[in-house]
Amino acid sequence: MSRINEGSAHLRAGKARSEALRNLADRTGVDDLSALVTMLIQTDKFGTSVAQSLRVYSETLRANRPQRAEEQAAQTGVRMVFPLVVVRFPAVRVGTHRPPGAPGGARWPCGARAGAPGRGRPPGRGDPRRSWARQR
Repeated sequence: MSRINEGSAHLRAGKARSEALRNLADRTGVDDLSALVTMLIQTDKFGTSVAQSLRVYSETLRANRPQRAEEQAAQTGVRMVFPLVVVRFPAVRVGTHRPPGAPGGARWPCGARAGAPGRGRPPGRGDPRRSWARQR
C-alpha cells in the first residue's frame, strides 16, 4: 500500500485531516512534503484559499530548485578529490614515469634520445653542443 493510500485510509477511518497529513509527512520523511502538509494544515485552520496557497508554495519550490542545484554543484569538487587521488593520479604517474631499472637507458617513451631535434626535449635548451646555442 502506498503512503498516500495509507493517508486516505486514515481519513476514511475517521482520523482528523491534520493528523492524517502529519502522519503522512512523518512516514515519508521528505522535507518538501512536510512543508506542503504544514501549509495545507494552516490553510485549513485559517480558512484561506487553497489555490492561492498552492500557487505561493509552487513559486517557492521553483525558486529553491536552482539554489539546491548550486549547492550540489559546489559539493561535486569536494567529492571528486578522493577518486582523483586514488585512481587518476597513480595512472598518470605510471604512464609518465619509467620505473627504476627498466630497460631503455636515457631514452624517452617516444623512442627519441633526450635533446634530439624534433622529438622529446627541444634542441639546444641548456646544451652547448647545439649550433644555434653557440651562435648567440
